[in-house]
Amino acid sequence: MMSSIIALLILIAVVALVSLVLAFLFDLFFPRLSTIGKALVAAVIAGAIPTVPFYAFVAALSGPTDPTVAIIPLIFVALVLALVAGFPSAFFLIRRRSRKRETAVDPDVFE
Repeated sequence: MMSSIIALLILIAVVALVSLVLAFLFDLFFPRLSTIGKALVAAVIAGAIPTVPFYAFVAALSGPTDPTVAIIPLIFVALVLALVAGFPSAFFLIRRRSRKRETAVDPDVFE
């Protein structure tokens, strides 16, 4: 019981960490995107990364049959991970970085 809780906490920490790294990269390379857009993309990618091995496992076990019924819960888990761990961490990082950014307007123009 305790090991499953620890594994879940590690999974959430990994998703949050990957989301932070992706949000930082998106903020560097795509500064014109909105804060919520960058955070959502980073969170969805970070939520999907830990579930990719399970997608491959389910697809290999299903053989010639259609694996979509078995993959739908994995997509749901990826979205929940993105919502719970990925989005808040990415959103707060991008918002904090945008506050520190210099403004594009010269303050001497309005004097």
